Amino acid sequence: MQVGIALDNTVPLHIPSFIEFIDAHSQAIHCRGINASLRFSQSPIDYDTEVATLSSAVRKEMQGNDFSLLLTALPFVNNYFFIGRGDLTIISFSDWHLFTTLPMSNGLAYFLCHIILKYKLNIGIYHDEVTGCINDFLWDKTGIDVGMRAAFICDRCKVYSADNSLTRINSQEFADVVSILNALSVASRKGMDVLLEPRASTKSIPAQLAHFGVFLCHNTQDKPAVRVLNETLKNAGLTTWLDEEQVKPGEIWQDKLERIIQSIPAVIVIVGDSGMGPWQDQERRAFLNEFANRGCKIIPVLIGNLTQVPQLPLFLRQFMWSDLRSDDGRQVAKLISALR
Repeated sequence: MQVGIALDNTVPLHIPSFIEFIDAHSQAIHCRGINASLRFSQSPIDYDTEVATLSSAVRKEMQGNDFSLLLTALPFVNNYFFIGRGDLTIISFSDWHLFTTLPMSNGLAYFLCHIILKYKLNIGIYHDEVTGCINDFLWDKTGIDVGMRAAFICDRCKVYSADNSLTRINSQEFADVVSILNALSVASRKGMDVLLEPRASTKSIPAQLAHFGVFLCHNTQDKPAVRVLNETLKNAGLTTWLDEEQVKPGEIWQDKLERIIQSIPAVIVIVGDSGMGPWQDQERRAFLNEFANRGCKIIPVLIGNLTQVPQLPLFLRQFMWSDLRSDDGRQVAKLISALR
C-alpha cells in the first residue's frame, strides 16, 4: 500500500523523517513525499473546491498511489480534522495546539492509521463514547489527545469489518497499523515526537549531551532578551542549551557546539533587534544540514522591538516562525507546545 503525502507552507512537518518512521514500523505500508508545490485557494477550505483546483503537478505526483494525503493548517468550513473521498484526503491541523501538546507528526501517524482502517481496510465502527479507541475522536476533536496516547483498536473494532470478512483483520496492512499505533502510544505517553523514537538510541551521544532538548541559536548582542526567553522555556520544563550556561571557562567552545548540533532534536533560531550575527549564521547553516539529514526541528523566533518582520535568510523562510514581539503569552505557549 503506497501513500503519497503533500503539505502546504502552513505545516511544519519533515516528511522524509515521517517516511522513515513508517518504514521502521511497517512492511506493507509505504509513504512517499509529493514534492510539487501545494497551495489551497481559500480559507476556510471547501473540499470539493480544492480538489477541483489542484495543480496538474500535484495530480501527476499523486498517480500510482493507493491514496494521497494533503496537509494544511487552514481550517475546513465544517471544522473537521479531515475529509476524504475516494483516494484523496485533505487533513487540517487548524488550531492543533488547542487540542493537544503533542506534535503534528504524532497526529499525522494517527490520522494515517485511522484512514487506512476505515477507508482502505473497512475495519472498525465509529463510537459515540470516548474509550481511547482510534474510532472515538471524530465525534469530539478534544479526544485526539487521549486517542494518540492510548492509540489502540478496541476489540469491537477488531472483529468488525464492512463485509464481515476476517481477511483484512489478518492482513499485513492491519498488523502494520497496530505496529504504528503501538509506537505512537509509547511516544505520546512520554510527550515525545514519534519522529524521534526510531532514533531514540543515544549510544553515540555523550551522556552529558543526551538530555538537552532545544538549542538557542542567537546573536550575542541580543543576549539579555535571550536569557529571559531561556528562563521561560526552562520554567516550562524544557531542557535548553545556551552557550553561557554550558561552556565552562577554559573549554573549547567550538568542540562543544559541534557535538550538540549533531545530537540535539530541536533549535530555535532567534532573530532580535540586532539581526543575525556572523557566528549565529554559521550555526544556522549547520542546523539546516541537520534538518535535511535527520529531521532536526527548526523554529525561527522573532523577539525584541522591531516594528517590521525582518528579512529572514532564504532557507529559513520555509519554516513557520514564532513571533514573540509584544506577545501576550499565547505565542510563547504555542512555541513551548511545539518544542514539547
